[in-house]
Amino acid sequence: MLKMHHATLLCILFLTLSGTATVQAIDIGDSAPNWVLKNAGGVDTDFYRDSVNKVTVLIYWATWCPYCKSLMPHLQLVADLYRDQPVRFYAMDIKETADPIRYMQEAGFSFELIQNADATMEPYGVRGTPSVFVIDRNHQVVYRRIPDTSDEEVKVAVQLVIDTALKK
Repeated sequence: MLKMHHATLLCILFLTLSGTATVQAIDIGDSAPNWVLKNAGGVDTDFYRDSVNKVTVLIYWATWCPYCKSLMPHLQLVADLYRDQPVRFYAMDIKETADPIRYMQEAGFSFELIQNADATMEPYGVRGTPSVFVIDRNHQVVYRRIPDTSDEEVKVAVQLVIDTALKK
């Protein structure tokens, strides 16, 4: 009876641990994982190829996310500041239930929309929305949004990090 109890506990422990893969977050200084996904026009976007000599901002979001709806206008203001500079903004749409193309058009966002970006969540350690990364010209992560950071703090931090990355 005791052996069966231990065996049952070991099985439960194994199933619990194997069923909940830990998502390892990438951190500042890490290389940003490459990805190739379709943009809103159905064209393949190869992150490494398309971001050569550019600073890149990745915004993980979804139309249903109230925090994304609050943050994205602040990031659009930052995108507007760098419109004529080598900076790219990607809206990485994840866990979607609605029409992200229509949402972005109605909101007036100019970010390049990458639909169905769920496959990049694990390599980037994304657990929820919004998640924001700034990646320098060498594909190194130079900023990662900390949860519960205010929209204004994110806006200021992203702008500062972009400025610094452009000077390198």
